[in-house]
Amino acid sequence: MKRFFRLAKDIAIKDDCRQYRFGAVGIRRGGVIVTSRNIPTRYPNPNAHAESRVARKLSKNSIIYVVRIDRKNNLTMARPCKSCQKIMKSKKIKRCYYSISNTEFGVLSW
Repeated sequence: MKRFFRLAKDIAIKDDCRQYRFGAVGIRRGGVIVTSRNIPTRYPNPNAHAESRVARKLSKNSIIYVVRIDRKNNLTMARPCKSCQKIMKSKKIKRCYYSISNTEFGVLSW
């Protein structure tokens, strides 16, 4: 699990245009890894969120890892918004792990 959080953090670090940066990693059956990060938009748009972008590429029973990092590269709260949770539930994602801090994580299961 730490491996996937590390990979999601590496994806988030590449986004240097925001105060908080998000990265997501999805694991398909068979171990295929899919990654994404938030994309900038003028208006709030859940379709631009890293976790919803990854969820669209996954199949039933997949797992998502999502992290949020601050300017000092510390992990912070990355609980998916309600819209992203609906997308994951409709795609039948099995579980979503998200960062809370450098030492804590949360999990959503459907």
